[in-house]
Amino acid sequence: MSLHQFGVGQTVRLKRGARLPPKTPEFYKITRLLPPTENMPQYRIRSDAENHDRVVTQDSIEAVGGLL
Repeated sequence: MSLHQFGVGQTVRLKRGARLPPKTPEFYKITRLLPPTENMPQYRIRSDAENHDRVVTQDSIEAVGGLL
């Protein structure tokens, strides 16, 4: 089973190359670690610019800062 590489409170961004709408926020905070899907850790992330959470897999995000 894969381990989570990011922690709750960490700032991340979606990796380039993902097909995203033009107004997708750049930075997100990890709000929760989720169980893996197909052996890939998942995270719940949230941006101050959106009023909903997103669920992403570890391979679709990258770190931009440390824990806050």
